[in-house]
Amino acid sequence: MLLSGASIVKQGIVRNLQSATQQLQPCGVDLSLRRVFKWTSPAIIDSDNSNRQAANTSELRFDKETEAIKLRQGAYLVEFNETVSVPLD
Repeated sequence: MLLSGASIVKQGIVRNLQSATQQLQPCGVDLSLRRVFKWTSPAIIDSDNSNRQAANTSELRFDKETEAIKLRQGAYLVEFNETVSVPLD
């Protein structure tokens, strides 16, 4: 089932929009970046979590003039401005 952007917001599935006029789409909602991090170390996982260790990250800064971040090929951790609550149904 497809939901309109307006329906998604009305149902509270996505909250804290920065600009509804720009983010609401016919079949969804565009999310906006709050922060972007690059991974600086590996994480460690094991079968019983006794050696579990989170990976370290370093925040990438938005360019002040262009308000953009140049991303090279790779994996990133992103934090969005919006909150998404996915319903079970």
